[in-house]
Parts: sequence; C-alpha cells; structure tokens
Amino acid sequence: FQPRDKTVPVLEGEAVQEQVVEKRIGVDQFRLRGPFTVTTREGQFLRLSAKERIPADFYLSSETRNAPLVILLHGYNNGKADHAYQGMHLATWGMNSIVLQLPNRGSWINHGRTLARIVDFIRKRPSDFPNADVRRIVLVGHSFGASAVAYALAQGAQVSGAVMLDPAAFGAALPAALVKVNKPVMVLGADEEV
Repeated sequence: FQPRDKTVPVLEGEAVQEQVVEKRIGVDQFRLRGPFTVTTREGQFLRLSAKERIPADFYLSSETRNAPLVILLHGYNNGKADHAYQGMHLATWGMNSIVLQLPNRGSWINHGRTLARIVDFIRKRPSDFPNADVRRIVLVGHSFGASAVAYALAQGAQVSGAVMLDPAAFGAALPAALVKVNKPVMVLGADEEV
C-alpha cells in the first residue's frame, strides 16, 4: 500500500455538498437502488461435500440474462449479515450475489482455500446457478476477508477479478500469495494514511 497523495484534494463536508449535491455532478450514480428487482434467499447452504456446508445468502437480480456473480466474504469477528445490504444492492444493479458465512476467526489462509473451492464448486455446477454467468465471478472481501480473497486468487480461483474492502493482514504468507495473483484487483480503503 502507498500513502495517500497529499496533492490530490479530498472532498469533505461542505465541499461534498457543493461539488456533488448542489451542482448535481453524477448524483444519479449514487441512487440507493438500481433498476432491477431482487429475490432474496437467506439461510441457504453451499454443499461442498457430504460433510461441508457453507452458510450463504443469495441475492438474485431480475436481470436473468447470465448476470455476473459476486461472492462477498466478511472479515474478522463479522458475518454475512454485515454484507446483506451490499449483496442486495449489487442485485438491484443486475449482478447476482452470494454472501458467505465462514468462521469469523481462525486461519484466513484456510478461508482463502475454501473460497477457491467454492468458486470451483459453482463453476462446475452452472445448472445450480441458472441466472448467473459462472464464467464471470468477482470475489469481494472485507478486512481479513480481503486477505482470504487474495489467498483464493493465489490458489488459482477461476474468477474475473476481485475487490478488497479495507484489507487487513499480518504474517509473512500474504506477500508470497500476492505475487501469484494474476487477476484484476481493486483495493478500496477508508484510511487516508494507507
């Protein structure tokens, strides 16, 4: 990560009001809902094996022409409920989403392996995901969930790309994993110093 470029102005408070709201610059892009209706299927499970069931909530867009699939993973000490709104919001914009619940503590490296297996599971069963184009999967992870996304990418998860929301990590394994990532990745951080 690089420190924020101090020469680039940051819009805060009154500047946001003036530049975005009053001048109506791109306000339509910030609507709360997209044009598509959403079918929600909460409390579901992805059955990776006879013994392994991953809790998941599905947010399916009414856009049924092979919409992309976004898989969201929470961070440390969080859960799928923390990303329910994001999953629903993506579906209103024509992307199906699955919000996963993995243990909210433990090995994020193992969670990355599980995430890679989930992607493989979905890609091998396109008929189980009829509204989704399983060739266009995007992984999204928050905090340590972003680390798990990086590990999944390093494992060769067959996805189009990834988004890391306020990524957090520690230990020596992550740099070795990051050099193996060969998919587009967007990092969104809220810390102005990192």
